[in-house]
Amino acid sequence: MDLRFLDWFGHASFLIKNEQHLYFDPWDLPDVSLPEADIVFITHDHPKHSSLPDVRRIAKIDTIVVGPKSCLRKFMLNQVPISPDQTKDVLGYSIRAVPAYDPDDGRAHPRSNNGLGYIVQVGQTSVYHAGDTGLIPEFDRVRADVALIPVGGEDTMDAADAAKRIKARITVPMHYDDTASGLEEVGKFMRFCTAADVPWEILQRTGRSKEP
Repeated sequence: MDLRFLDWFGHASFLIKNEQHLYFDPWDLPDVSLPEADIVFITHDHPKHSSLPDVRRIAKIDTIVVGPKSCLRKFMLNQVPISPDQTKDVLGYSIRAVPAYDPDDGRAHPRSNNGLGYIVQVGQTSVYHAGDTGLIPEFDRVRADVALIPVGGEDTMDAADAAKRIKARITVPMHYDDTASGLEEVGKFMRFCTAADVPWEILQRTGRSKEP
């Protein structure tokens, strides 16, 4: 599957290039020319996912920020609050909010924080950005062509199990760093997916960025 419509800037930061430009959790954006944002999706309030300086850098006067209501207050832009399990239409895009949380509710992302992932329909392709989530039962109801799934670190999950349950046409790992442990997690993900006949692809970072 051709993923040239998708740029990854590291961590959970992505850009979908369509007729409009859709950013997800922009953070530590590279020092290169970037298109202005039509929509910015914020998954939750942690600094690497809800970065005011990065959003300001790509914002224009009519940029729309979509996210949990508690995350939107600091962005002086057009706002569309959305809650888990809601579906909204923004600029013609169908957007479904999927809960994102740690199932044991005892770590950095309790369900009560209302963190989100998003399924966005872009033309004929559906893209699922999972946000910062554990291995949640909601995965059994997620269907998408492209799944962006976090790997590595104590706040994320076993992405390979998620990929097997979601059954996307292609699964892309995110939220890992360039340390030995981060790359080891990605290696495990690739081996598991290959063994389970789950299609995957590793994206190269767009531009130059610091380590997540």
